[in-house]
Amino acid sequence: MRSLAVMTLLFCGLLSSGRGTAGESFRAAGFTFSDERGGFNLLSVSGSGHKLDPLVIVEEITDFGPVLLVIRADSDTLDLHRGKSGMTSTLNLSVIKVVINRTERAWSAFDMELREEENTPSPYGDGLSFGQMAGSERKLESDSFNIWHQLDEPLDRISFIDGGVDSGAAAQFTFQITDPTLQPVFFLLQEPRWLISGSPTRLAAGGPNPLSESLGQRP
Repeated sequence: MRSLAVMTLLFCGLLSSGRGTAGESFRAAGFTFSDERGGFNLLSVSGSGHKLDPLVIVEEITDFGPVLLVIRADSDTLDLHRGKSGMTSTLNLSVIKVVINRTERAWSAFDMELREEENTPSPYGDGLSFGQMAGSERKLESDSFNIWHQLDEPLDRISFIDGGVDSGAAAQFTFQITDPTLQPVFFLLQEPRWLISGSPTRLAAGGPNPLSESLGQRP
């Protein structure tokens, strides 16, 4: 999968040279994806989200704080998953995310968290998760980190550790998003972590969740 990241970055390098600040949006797989909250630049989104045609999201993170990808479901997508067309289905998106480090420091860990409400961690009962309903087909990997920790309860978060992403380099993440009760809007919070004076990150040390702390939330 490394070749996908390389080809995508070559293409997006052309895109980023002529684009503006936060406020970019792309439509794919029945959703609209936006970087309107700032701190990163969304470069491209493509694919249907199916297993053989995953949703490919490419972005560059410019801030050290958490950044928020806003995801809005199209009306037809909501109708399908809510049964208004005569059938119901569980959302199951296969996702490849390519993240370029445009900060001035190397990353030593990376957090992602799904939320239905921007300032509230996603509880178990809302159904939104990183592939919890995918069963044996659940997939999670990265080309830049060797260890990951996934938490389904009481919130939905993935922490990637034991690896790194240099400034100017890219990391690729593969995961799924599932939800039996699709909402019109949901969010993907992302936060890179880095070493401070050679000390291990709080993620690696098993300390408090820095993503929730920086957003004023605690699990």
